[in-house]
Amino acid sequence: MIENLSPQGLKTMTSKPAKVIEVFISYAQEDERLMLKLEKHLATLKHQGYVTFWNNLRINAGKEWDNEINEHLSTAHVILLLISSDFMASDYCTSVEVKQALLRHDAGECRVIPIILRPVNWRIATVNKLRPLPADGKSVTEWHNKDKAFVNIAEGIQKVIEEFSADSLMEPSEASHVPLPAPSKPSAVKDTAASLVDGSAILAVVAPSGAQMPSLTVQQVRDAWEKVIKRVKQKTPPTAAMLKYFEVVGVEDRDDQTVIAIQAQKQGHFNYVCENDRSKDVEWALTIEFGQFGRPCEIRLLPPGNP
Repeated sequence: MIENLSPQGLKTMTSKPAKVIEVFISYAQEDERLMLKLEKHLATLKHQGYVTFWNNLRINAGKEWDNEINEHLSTAHVILLLISSDFMASDYCTSVEVKQALLRHDAGECRVIPIILRPVNWRIATVNKLRPLPADGKSVTEWHNKDKAFVNIAEGIQKVIEEFSADSLMEPSEASHVPLPAPSKPSAVKDTAASLVDGSAILAVVAPSGAQMPSLTVQQVRDAWEKVIKRVKQKTPPTAAMLKYFEVVGVEDRDDQTVIAIQAQKQGHFNYVCENDRSKDVEWALTIEFGQFGRPCEIRLLPPGNP
């Protein structure tokens, strides 16, 4: 509910915030002055406890800036892209921050909002499918009164904040870990076959003849998946963010390892985890999580639509 007018001109929200929304601000260094001006116009939301803001000026001495940026980019609920010619010319802004932001936006995990600071032909870029602010797409510097432009932007951002609720934020929750069954000697060797469980294609479990080690099941991996994601986040937060959009679809026990098949919801998620041996961190986390089975884990990545 909106009632009161703040000194900055932005109407205040009188209801108690259900959750503090993290806002990540991506910008070019040349636009720092305009970025700080925008933060001032959003100060009311911050003072009322609705939002927190993060930009690279908040990286403390001694911290690795790349890891810090990735961590906040992976957890933010709203990502503001401050568009200008310098922003569009920045390889890091467009190839790293924009790319990851759009992946999370398309997956429904966050909202990405382009903020047009200075005139530039941004509609040919990958963000052209998103509705920008100011509302008419006119850049801030083109406004006769720049404060009015920032008020227009702040009001648009406030509407997005109001749409968020605890149910709409797609964040990992603590998953209960189902107790594992006690090891038992298999009665017979199972043949490898295709199966369907709950409508999902899986790989049949193969139990070697005479094996004494317990077999890992698809359900056990699914139940522990959130814990696996948290382990991966300790090493590579961006990869952990992508894993939330994979489903465990198969487990195959072998004599020397366990193969776990996970399927991506979208091609972009699949491509990201496939690049630069990122799956190695997932295998490390799975091997730790299921160490009691006595086998290292190997990941088999499946693109969307491939059973």
